[in-house]
Amino acid sequence: MSRDVGFYFISIVILFWVLSDRRPIEENDGDNIIYVSSFRAGVLLGSYCLYVFICANFKKWFKSTVVETFDDSLSYIKHEDFDFSMPSLNESGVSEN
Repeated sequence: MSRDVGFYFISIVILFWVLSDRRPIEENDGDNIIYVSSFRAGVLLGSYCLYVFICANFKKWFKSTVVETFDDSLSYIKHEDFDFSMPSLNESGVSEN
């Protein structure tokens, strides 16, 4: 969870940086537009690729720490332990239980 929150924060900072560059439409006009350079777009795309790479390898890198502990703590939960059936209803639509 902290991995995702950290990357979310970093992505917001990078996105703000990418969108912060404003340039005038024409030299005589006072209006500005958001200008995204190829470099800044590449940094944004690269940060996404880094996130995908880290997520794909996270469990392999940290298998002896929190990830296995969390997976082991959920291993006792079985699908058979839960009853997902709907209660039977009588003719008036009221549960018989």
